[in-house]
Amino acid sequence: MKDRLAWVVAAAAALANVLAYLLSLYELTWFDEALHAFTLFALALLAAHLLSDDLGSATPAARFVLIFSFGMAAGAVWEIVEWGYDSFTPASNLIKGKEETMSDLLWDAAGAALAAGLSARRKRRQRTAVNA
Repeated sequence: MKDRLAWVVAAAAALANVLAYLLSLYELTWFDEALHAFTLFALALLAAHLLSDDLGSATPAARFVLIFSFGMAAGAVWEIVEWGYDSFTPASNLIKGKEETMSDLLWDAAGAALAAGLSARRKRRQRTAVNA
């Protein structure tokens, strides 16, 4: 079940983003912020799942840093994509200035930190179970 959860959350985030664009929900500041946090949570959670074997020997703290860093990198790429879309689509206005971009990145950080924290906690519990 845990294996499927990361994929289900990621699929829900993808669907939410598609609907947000189709229904112009990004105009609602609170929705944009929530979607940034949820999407980066989903992406970082999926990365933690996909990299779990490769991160097997990493300490919980190292796992947190790696998953959080992945989430922040994904958030930065997202902002670059928004900028590119605005630059090449005349009617687009996704980026509303540096304040909005920084807010997006802060919400991205919150989502990534939550996923990284859950991943580190899971690793800590696994280590405790093995040592018990």
